[in-house]
Amino acid sequence: MVMDELLEWRPHIANVETKISYSLYRLNMVKKEIPKSCLKLLYYSFFYSHLTYGIMHWGTTYEYNKHKLKILQNKALRIIEGVDARASPEPLYSKHKLLPLDEIVKLEIMKFVYAHSNNILPKPLLETFTLNRDIHDHFTRQATAPHTVKYNYAIMGRSFLHQGPELWVKLPPKVKTSKTKNSFLRQAKKYLFAHL
Repeated sequence: MVMDELLEWRPHIANVETKISYSLYRLNMVKKEIPKSCLKLLYYSFFYSHLTYGIMHWGTTYEYNKHKLKILQNKALRIIEGVDARASPEPLYSKHKLLPLDEIVKLEIMKFVYAHSNNILPKPLLETFTLNRDIHDHFTRQATAPHTVKYNYAIMGRSFLHQGPELWVKLPPKVKTSKTKNSFLRQAKKYLFAHL
């Protein structure tokens, strides 16, 4: 990951753009030779893997920094579907069960909070969030949820440290209490698709 002094992640995002542009080129080269299901596998192998690396950190940056990545992701979906560049990408996300960039960021943050809530993170990371029960001693429905901290600086307000607890509180109890990480992932994805 490439960091900059303002933590806007521009150098890192530029690096990701270069890698996934090359992935798009590869998808484009084989789109007429292989079926959509294989194109989707290639999307996950060459495109999605670069897009999601460290996304919990850099994905919360300003919208204008992510704009080109969103355009590239839309192009990838159009290639998979075999439609022209003017076709609207929105229905394609639902059709192929692929999340748009902003929803991928939310999913990765939710996965981290789920792992935190179930004590399946390395010990130092278990101290990432303070739980509500550690802040006040009266019992509430959200007692075991991470405490949402209000930050004075925009950079902290955008970070996963702030967004994680906020996203967690909005999740239905059925999703939060999933028995396994895979079932949580399935239900969290379903929840995000329902709120697109």
